[in-house]
Amino acid sequence: MSKRKTEKLFDEIRRLADCFGEGEEKLTVEELHEQLRQSGVDPDELRARLHLAAKQFAERERTADRRVSDLLNQAIDSTRPPTDIPRDPAAARKAMDRWLGWFSSPFRMPENLEVCRAYRKTGEVSKDDLDDLNRLEQELKRKVKEESERKT
Repeated sequence: MSKRKTEKLFDEIRRLADCFGEGEEKLTVEELHEQLRQSGVDPDELRARLHLAAKQFAERERTADRRVSDLLNQAIDSTRPPTDIPRDPAAARKAMDRWLGWFSSPFRMPENLEVCRAYRKTGEVSKDDLDDLNRLEQELKRKVKEESERKT
């Protein structure tokens, strides 16, 4: 694809992204992941697929003796699974710092967890809210389990 056509394609993608994503820059990562899940997208699978596609594209560029752009390398590093060790020493250092941060940071419980649980037990919760609370409870339990497994 020519450079001009590529630029037009990127401009169109940016325009569409701006239309679809209004106000989403204010969302936290967890809120964004929750919106993706509600729309039927698994953020973890999406991240893994993006990482794999970026690695394959970078490998094709290297095979063709072309330089891999810094942005592509950054995309590969930022989507890398925690178990995948980077080749670049600087990226490996960042990954190590991130891992150490996970191990040293305490697990944070939501401030209103008991309030939600108490409210749920009163029976005054709509079915949709009850389903949301049950889903959030299961997600919290899963995260607690993952955190405890990481620390052992």
